[in-house]
Amino acid sequence: MLAADLGADYIGVILDDRVIRHGSQELLAELHGKVAGTVGVYTEMSEIEKSELNEDIVQIHFPHSPEDAMHVKELTGKRIISVLQYTNGQEAAKSANEFLASGSDFVLVEKRDGIFQVHSEVLKIARNTDICVAGKISPDNIHYFAESTVQMIDVSSSVESVPGRKDPEKLRELFKNAGRSI
Repeated sequence: MLAADLGADYIGVILDDRVIRHGSQELLAELHGKVAGTVGVYTEMSEIEKSELNEDIVQIHFPHSPEDAMHVKELTGKRIISVLQYTNGQEAAKSANEFLASGSDFVLVEKRDGIFQVHSEVLKIARNTDICVAGKISPDNIHYFAESTVQMIDVSSSVESVPGRKDPEKLRELFKNAGRSI
């Protein structure tokens, strides 16, 4: 709730019990109407297919094709975030455009060991293609993206005191450094 109060546009909930920072469909339902928007983060297609779909946006956080994204969109009637792992700038731009052309509403380019390490390349992509970014974005490096044309910045572990527990001071610092503090 603090992230929402500080200005988060969406609150994501990982829907995989194997992930330490997971939540539940019940949590998504509880958040509905209390935050600007919610994202259900799925790590398997089978989980999407049997989901209660209490979220506003479905994030496909596993390897998938543009056709898979279209299937999820048709199945759920929800907006879709397709997550792509960053390999290089040219491949990320090409893949992002393919997913957007096939119906993904957002493409999240993730580099798990730190997207800020390739921020110059990612910002070049963002000037021509609507992308979101993720991967070790923290209060210390959010400035690389806060004033850019990226559509969305996905933050998780870097604002935690321990895995699965957000740290209020880190959240406040993140939003302050992004220029969104209240």
